[in-house]
Amino acid sequence: MIAGMRWALCAHAISDGGAAAFADALREGALPRLDTLWLHSNGIGDAGAAALADALRAARAGAG
Repeated sequence: MIAGMRWALCAHAISDGGAAAFADALREGALPRLDTLWLHSNGIGDAGAAALADALRAARAGAG
């Protein structure tokens, strides 16, 4: 079993736009082993959170 990857991007002033860009990268196959992502203390609102959630769901569905 290959261990997953954890990223902590806390307090990096990530906005909805940054979250959407990160989501696009995830959809394109970036970080296929990512299993934990910490994003607290950023400026991500509902739109950015939704973009990330959709991308992570798609990535998980593609991995299964």
